[in-house]
Amino acid sequence: MEPIDIFIICIVAAAVIGAIVYLVRQKKKGVGGCGCGCSGCPHAGACHTQKETASKAENNTDVERQTDENLTEEATHV
Repeated sequence: MEPIDIFIICIVAAAVIGAIVYLVRQKKKGVGGCGCGCSGCPHAGACHTQKETASKAENNTDVERQTDENLTEEATHV
């Protein structure tokens, strides 16, 4: 194997490793594959981050309902 072959293999290996590291970092941040959101994606319903966002929104709505109920009860007792 010539030195140029070894050099080319190292360049290709570095590019592949760089791409893998980039994708892992993006996955940990919760960013999708293209980074432009899931609105036009046919697999948007299967997105992990979208499920977390939906459950957080539901939890916030439940807290708001409980707060409204508590305020209503306090108003009727006064």
